[in-house]
Amino acid sequence: MPLQLCLSVLRDAPPGERVLLLSSSLYDWREALVQLNDQFLDDACGNSNAAHLLSRIDVFHPPTRKHWKLLLSALRVISCGDPDPTSAYVLPCLPAMIVLCEPSHYFSDEDRKGADVLSDYVALITDALAASRSWPRHADGDARPSLVLFDSLLDILELPIIRQAQPHAGLQTRDQSLKPPRQEGVLRATEKYFDWICTIDTIATTPSDGAGELSDDVDGDTRYRIQMQCTRPGREDDVVDWSWTESRHHDLPTALP
Repeated sequence: MPLQLCLSVLRDAPPGERVLLLSSSLYDWREALVQLNDQFLDDACGNSNAAHLLSRIDVFHPPTRKHWKLLLSALRVISCGDPDPTSAYVLPCLPAMIVLCEPSHYFSDEDRKGADVLSDYVALITDALAASRSWPRHADGDARPSLVLFDSLLDILELPIIRQAQPHAGLQTRDQSLKPPRQEGVLRATEKYFDWICTIDTIATTPSDGAGELSDDVDGDTRYRIQMQCTRPGREDDVVDWSWTESRHHDLPTALP
């Protein structure tokens, strides 16, 4: 989905506009493309027009939250005064859109449970917003980049508001135990930063022969449904529903080169 969105935006954008995409894991990003096995992408990537659109997507894979923050603080838009316009941290132009992919990957380490808090996740979004506001526009009429977040765990990820207090060895007794901090859903904390919240689900369908159980994958085709709800005050009732079918290749590649 993130790659398809980037292609759709660039297809209708003026020539020269670009998209910035941040993915939390290069390995997961590549594996997701393999598992997606999207026929449209397979067919389109051999097309010169699609290849040109793909070349206008600047993709980075910061391996940790610190790298994510460092990257966003270092990125800048090229200007006439740049001493090194070929630097890896110089964007050719103000991106039309910033796409954040799967930041919940940074919070999947079981060894860090209790060390991560809700504000750590929110900071990944606000860092991207702050960076986009700091980049100069070439003209007063230029729009700021739109921000899009893709996270498959956003609706189930919960983090504490405050970190687990560490007991003092000299004060703790055998009968004392610390109550774990209350967990809060990340989705509710991030809604305020976006105008629209989109949820994508698979639709269960019956096999064509009428037999068997309901499935979301019939004859290699998968039905999807997306529901988009506006979060702006006074427009909470604005809801858009779409559904579509995706065809997948039967021969799944084992790995990307």
